[in-house]
Amino acid sequence: MARIAHIGPPAPPMSAQEAFWQPLGRIVFAYGYLETQIDWCISTLLDTDSTQGEPSVASQIRNICSRVALVEALFRQLTAGEQQRTQLHGLVKELRALLKFRNSVLHGSWGAYLEDRHTWQKPRTDPFDLRAGSFEVSVEAIDEHIERAAAIGNALVELIRSVAGERRAQAVHAP
Repeated sequence: MARIAHIGPPAPPMSAQEAFWQPLGRIVFAYGYLETQIDWCISTLLDTDSTQGEPSVASQIRNICSRVALVEALFRQLTAGEQQRTQLHGLVKELRALLKFRNSVLHGSWGAYLEDRHTWQKPRTDPFDLRAGSFEVSVEAIDEHIERAAAIGNALVELIRSVAGERRAQAVHAP
């Protein structure tokens, strides 16, 4: 009886896989740092110190989207400024889109390598109507999202820092 060496579709060439190894590592690192920034924002809004080596309150929330929702809720409670709320809303909207991209890249199987476009096609099912579809990703798209995640994370930290500074100043002047 003959032995089956490989079942399923043929594996893409190693060079096609290798081109994505570093960008995937960079996206893991970049979003890990973004999670750290989001945790810092939560600790700051709660007026706790997350830099003393202790796990932050936010680290107990496993889902990053839930952490983002907590930042948004705390911010709304502590900030009356409409301009700042609008700014946060825009950042959160972008964060959610970035996290959707991150999840699409990092989770699920890698389907076909499209050699002519130097992209991977990942199968995706629409959660609303369960239609099969696909998500196409390139090294350039990964790198663009990494840069955008860094910019959004930094903008979020600066916004929270400014609000925390205002709150502390008001507390000093409060009777």
